[in-house]
Amino acid sequence: VLVGRNNRQNDELSNKVANPDDLWMHLRGRPGSHTVLRVPSGRRAPDLHGDPDTQFAADLAAFFSKGRNETKVDILVAKAGALKKPKGAKPGQILVTKELGNVVARPGNSVAAQSGAAE
Repeated sequence: VLVGRNNRQNDELSNKVANPDDLWMHLRGRPGSHTVLRVPSGRRAPDLHGDPDTQFAADLAAFFSKGRNETKVDILVAKAGALKKPKGAKPGQILVTKELGNVVARPGNSVAAQSGAAE
């Protein structure tokens, strides 16, 4: 799992580091970190619901976002190949051309919250 911590890291992660089949996650409708769950080459992406790796990544995306102090938040999930950077967009701004769905995340359940990580 990879997490961008600022707009430049988000830009790099989403546009250069992530592979097309990786799962990309972001807090729905509000600012937050871009989070990527790596999908090994030749493997199918994990299910959005019930998969512990997907939930782990979604909880991290929630923790490193403006939803960090909420009990639960919606995390948008897309394949990284469905991301486009609009021409002239600021670093970290991205357009999702096709969503895979939504995962309900709990920021307080993230490993970052449990370890006392700072924002």
